[in-house]
Amino acid sequence: MASLEERLVGAENELATLRERLDMEAGLAAGRDRDTSDVLVKLRAQGRNMSALRETQVEHSHRLERIEHHLEQLDLVQTQRFDAIDEALRAVVRLLGNVD
Repeated sequence: MASLEERLVGAENELATLRERLDMEAGLAAGRDRDTSDVLVKLRAQGRNMSALRETQVEHSHRLERIEHHLEQLDLVQTQRFDAIDEALRAVVRLLGNVD
């Protein structure tokens, strides 16, 4: 059986080893906390970016709808004007046909 002094030295050595391990684990925990915090900051920033992108896409969709409506109106006007030109040309052709 070991003497009391040997047992005390062994216990002190084990205590020192446990303190080193505890310090190391505390450092690892602090690093994990920093990493987790960094990830959360990045996720929040990414969420804000996604929200901003969504707003931009909604605005662009509205603008495209207005442009599409405007183009439809222009197409209608253009069709009406070409129809009027066609009618005028037919009238000219009829008049020229009556000149003989």
